[in-house]
Amino acid sequence: MAISSNRAIEHQSVADTSATAVILDLTEASALLGLSPNSLFRKLKAGKFPQPVLVGEPGFYAAGWFLEDLLAYAANQVDSFLGDPHEGEQRPERLNEEFVRDVETPGRYGNGRGGFGLSLLVQATKVEGSVSKTWSQRVSLDGRETNVGLGSYPGVTLEEALQRAKKNRRAIKQGRDPRIITTLTFGVAYAKMLERRVKGLGPESGSPAEWAASFRLYADPHIGDLKIDKISSHDIMACLDPIWFTKRVTATKLLRRIKAVMRWAMAHGYIDRDPTEYVRDGLGPNPSRPNHREYLHPDEVRSAITAIEESGSGLAVKGATKFLIATGLRNKEVRGLMWDEIDFAKAVCRIPGSRRKNGQDLDFPLSWAALVILDEARQRTGGVGLVFASPRGKAKMLSGEALRHVLRANGILAVPHGFRTSLTIFAKEKGWDDEIAEAALGHALPPRVIAYLRQQPPELRRTFMDAWATHAGFDSPPIFIPLPSRLPPYVATNPIYEGAQQYFK
Repeated sequence: MAISSNRAIEHQSVADTSATAVILDLTEASALLGLSPNSLFRKLKAGKFPQPVLVGEPGFYAAGWFLEDLLAYAANQVDSFLGDPHEGEQRPERLNEEFVRDVETPGRYGNGRGGFGLSLLVQATKVEGSVSKTWSQRVSLDGRETNVGLGSYPGVTLEEALQRAKKNRRAIKQGRDPRIITTLTFGVAYAKMLERRVKGLGPESGSPAEWAASFRLYADPHIGDLKIDKISSHDIMACLDPIWFTKRVTATKLLRRIKAVMRWAMAHGYIDRDPTEYVRDGLGPNPSRPNHREYLHPDEVRSAITAIEESGSGLAVKGATKFLIATGLRNKEVRGLMWDEIDFAKAVCRIPGSRRKNGQDLDFPLSWAALVILDEARQRTGGVGLVFASPRGKAKMLSGEALRHVLRANGILAVPHGFRTSLTIFAKEKGWDDEIAEAALGHALPPRVIAYLRQQPPELRRTFMDAWATHAGFDSPPIFIPLPSRLPPYVATNPIYEGAQQYFK
């Protein structure tokens, strides 16, 4: 056991991490009692001095003493010369809340037989007429009597002190030393980590609530109560093995999240190695399977739109589904669309990064079909709040399953995300550049592609989306949107609709 003789030992609680106490190192203990370090060690060897508290990590333990134990030792030394100054004073056989609250006379007050060795030390402070009250427990460890600090009153009540004393007594019966300071559990570690990561987790990473839920379901039953420095690769494999091949995506996310907790613990000095390092080798390969979402061929989209328009679904969910098909946006991006995100003058909507997969804002050009759908929605909502609000309230988004339900109810064999695939197939079959299609879908692009797009006319994406709207069968009248900018005025065209100029006369 290494003895710390030149630094203060940072306090950690004993047995219960909520306990409050002060730990002094060798130098501070010697100065407090007026004893040289050699005299202190002689008394310790003779069993006439409080036993040290072990703090730190395995292999790096250091010795310290609880301040209340040292004060009790000093008080006992005075009492041995002067006698008990409280002799004849009425004390209860067992401590009670009233006595603990009212006692002002310095001294140590025991809890009687069967009180788990609990006692209250009342000590005069430097403030005249004021006293401090601290709890300690007399226990026998390795055949030697010693005191274990349990915190200060009133921060720790009599009932809480009794509970801690019971826990210490139970630990001793199990062969554990309650004085050894242990590190936090995995459950506490991930809770602390998530507190700091609330603002750092992006939409693609999952919310802190999702992280915590996955830990509760799969990690807590195996490692939730284990000290984080005791967790091995085998323990982590026990969490992942039941779902490694049956729930591949969930298992991969869970391993990544456990690794994040371990690296957080390493950064804070709780552990010195990452036990997840070789877990994949132990579990075996877990190749990702292609996720084939149901989609329609571009030539089948026209009939799907007709079925949606003729269905008895609500106007909001029908409009949201058609808008998703017309724009190729994601389900969440459409359901959360707000009126203040739309610039009708420039025929552009801005999707904030908080609602996008890659966390980046997206300026999306609106085709003539998308503008027609928005015009219909504006007549219903008045152009305030959510564009496609839930029937349950204007401030509520449509549910994540609302658009899926419309497709299933009308016999459309596709999922909302599948229309992005339809749009991609359309671009390839009609010979559009991949860069234009990828930009229209809002995918993150490499720098060279971004540089290429900057050299192209800014209306290329809009032209592409106009072409898609025409092919998909949005046969609403064209819309003329003035653009008060250096760009030429935008005139949406729809070859299907003849005589468009006469329509607006």
